[in-house]
Amino acid sequence: MRAVISASRFAPSNLASSLCWALCLILNPRADATETLSSAVPKRPAELESVIVTAHPMPGTEDELAAPAQVLTGSRLDARRAVSIGEMLSGLPGVSASAFGPNASRPIVRGLDGDRLKVLSNGVPVLDASAASPDHAVAAESLLIDRVEVLRGPAALRFGGGAIGGVVNLIDGRIPEAPIETLSSRADLRKGGSANESAGTFRLDGGDGRYAWHADALARRSSDLSITGFSRTAALRSAQPDLDRDLFGRLPNSAATAQGVTFGIARTEADAHLGLALSQNAQRYGTTLFEGRAPVAIDLVQTRLDLSARQSGVAGGTLSIAGALSQYRHVELTGDIVGTEFRNQGGDGRIEWNRQMGATRWVIGGQWGTQTLRVTGEEAFLPLNRGEQSALYVLVDRSLAKSLRVEAGGRIEQVGIQGEAGPIRAAAIDRQFALRNFSTGAVWAVSPTTTLTAHLSHTERAPNAQELLANGVHTATATYEVGDPGLKPEQSNGWNLGLRESVGPLRLRVDVFEQRFNRFISLRGSGETFQRADGEPIAVATFESGSAQSRGAEVDVTWKVWELGAKRLSLEFGHDQVRVTDPTGSPLPRIPAQRWRSATAWRDSNLAARLEALNARRVSRVALDETPTSGSTRIDAWIGWDLSPRWQVQLTGRNLTNAVIRDHTSFLKDSSIAGGRSVLLSLRFQQ
Repeated sequence: MRAVISASRFAPSNLASSLCWALCLILNPRADATETLSSAVPKRPAELESVIVTAHPMPGTEDELAAPAQVLTGSRLDARRAVSIGEMLSGLPGVSASAFGPNASRPIVRGLDGDRLKVLSNGVPVLDASAASPDHAVAAESLLIDRVEVLRGPAALRFGGGAIGGVVNLIDGRIPEAPIETLSSRADLRKGGSANESAGTFRLDGGDGRYAWHADALARRSSDLSITGFSRTAALRSAQPDLDRDLFGRLPNSAATAQGVTFGIARTEADAHLGLALSQNAQRYGTTLFEGRAPVAIDLVQTRLDLSARQSGVAGGTLSIAGALSQYRHVELTGDIVGTEFRNQGGDGRIEWNRQMGATRWVIGGQWGTQTLRVTGEEAFLPLNRGEQSALYVLVDRSLAKSLRVEAGGRIEQVGIQGEAGPIRAAAIDRQFALRNFSTGAVWAVSPTTTLTAHLSHTERAPNAQELLANGVHTATATYEVGDPGLKPEQSNGWNLGLRESVGPLRLRVDVFEQRFNRFISLRGSGETFQRADGEPIAVATFESGSAQSRGAEVDVTWKVWELGAKRLSLEFGHDQVRVTDPTGSPLPRIPAQRWRSATAWRDSNLAARLEALNARRVSRVALDETPTSGSTRIDAWIGWDLSPRWQVQLTGRNLTNAVIRDHTSFLKDSSIAGGRSVLLSLRFQQ
């Protein structure tokens, strides 16, 4: 039996040597900072009417972009913090979650997930294995995030064809980008919730005006999820009785632990910075799956080195560099026995130059990346494979008139995937894909209160290693997956039309969109079965390509009912729906339900509160081998109270009506449900 590295352990010697190497790379030019920040962590994160979306190629406010975007910060982010990134963002316009139990939930944007959705950490891919399987958690901690940016649709051309569905950018300030002269700290303690979560985070930011540094740490532990009734449906319990899984009021094998530590340092000036950050994230969690009577768990560790640099005044513009190197490993445990191991070693980097020239702004950039994925063990369904990516892109933004702005861009990209010959695949493959991506958009201020937006795009995505090379049992999808080495690049053409209306206290956003796919790659049942070693049959599914169409709409309304000084009462309403169908009009599997949202929010100088209801409609139009999913309404509440300038207490209530909630997007929708009614208490200290 191979040894297992516990997720609760770190490697101090490796961290120390890596940190010394990182520090040696910091330049030390003699210069005095001309601007400083009074604090790296504000007392209360400001919630501004207009927030810049930095993940977009042409940064601007949410209403200034041709493609829809949303930013979460301050109390709106605090009210949503959860164990997984998917659960935290689910309920935003157009955003749902894969919901593979409480610990592994990845965002789904407009019905697209996996390799069609880019999850970024500070503008650089997370470089984990979460896109390869729904039971793989995102290697990022929501409790340490300062800000989340969501771009819906293929808006972020600079991130390539993998951003067809959208981009989720998680920002945690691990590399200081501006001078800091004071020491600030923040600590959070959390207790409660449906999984009886106990968590603590600590953060320090400081500097002397020339050098700035950041450090944070996290520890979290949760028990099996408390649920309403049984996790499995009555039909499933009747057809396949299972005493290990059919526990009333509890979701078995869903407990988790996590630890994380980060240290970053940067040389900062008013118009430049150069910094590095070293981090390690470790998680061990139950997947809610069982092999026989043995629970299946995942033990993961990621060590990551980030680089960020920016210099103004380079050829009349600003030059910026961002990149990361990552070593990721996780083992899948059946009981205490190692079954399968994933190792992913990779890096990604981007260099950009942008310049404002009169009414025109230019962005010229290049991106490169590489990764090596090795899957070994009992259920190794992928051979050793390597992927390489390089790209060049140009974007231009021009104001044609005071009320009209247009943007356009193009990206050429080369993607290579190599797979070794062996027991999984008899023959080696080496595929090269030349990809072209284009987009154009316009923002027209029809009047001081009305803005119209339009966005057109052509996107190409290379098939990933799993779609090309898979050949084996994949427990998470309950299928024997078979890839197709001959798959061609996926292509799509799409449009998005938007309306932004702001009249007095009323703010309205409407987006309608359509995406037409040529050679849409999906996993489809073949009708055959494979006999496993234990004698149990398992369905065979193959990766195939064909035409598909995605279309939908999103509506978001905010009404400031009353405002006096720092006191504000507002109401919010929203609706989103998406349909993804094949050429016959039949739905593809695991498409999000139609949803309605409503919320009431209150804010004054030292108190913020929010009450939100999310209604998911029943899903009756289902794909082959899918079952309908009942509708549900989830009601959550949150309150944050500043006891003093340094102390804040937060109280979060989830699923207050104790509803049975099943997500149609989940592979486990018939065997796993969301947590029952719960209350979580959080205490924050900051100075």
